Amino acid sequence: MRWALETVPPFALAALRFLCAAVPAMFFIRRPNVSWSMLVAYGFAIGVFQFGLLFLGMRLGMPAGLSSLVIQTQVFFTIGLAAWWLHDRLSWHSLVGACIAGAGIVVLAWHKFAFGATATFAGFLLVIAAALSWAVGNIIAKHAAGRGDVDMLGMVVWSSLAAPLPLALASYAFEGGPAAWHAVVEMT
Repeated sequence: MRWALETVPPFALAALRFLCAAVPAMFFIRRPNVSWSMLVAYGFAIGVFQFGLLFLGMRLGMPAGLSSLVIQTQVFFTIGLAAWWLHDRLSWHSLVGACIAGAGIVVLAWHKFAFGATATFAGFLLVIAAALSWAVGNIIAKHAAGRGDVDMLGMVVWSSLAAPLPLALASYAFEGGPAAWHAVVEMT
């Protein structure tokens, strides 16, 4: 991702990622038994917001290795949203596990910073927002799966169709329009 972001603007890269993931696979994977609104909601949460914000955060100074750690905070957001939105019960074991995992993330992040990793505050906040978006996507997926027999691979493939156009529009609006897409053409 870091290499690609040196050449292609973040929203354009995310649009290309989801276009390449959705178009070939949709011809081989059946559409899951969920509403279009559920597919679009999941596609926006994961495609537009999670990856759009993650790539933008990395472009604005969050190193790839540190980003991979920080985005794992999605677990804590998912636990919180599931308890609040879906009324999942939190067990003592889950809370202890979350605390241990949180401590692990802090130790790994400290280690990265101690050995020279640098990050911008804006990049950090964008990756945190990407983690929250991932958690929202997890809740949407859990809600969809709770409705019956849902093929989650189909959900990922077909929801990927929702992301390219909004990401391309964001790229056009914020990343220089034709110049952003020229970078995509040059990369391919």
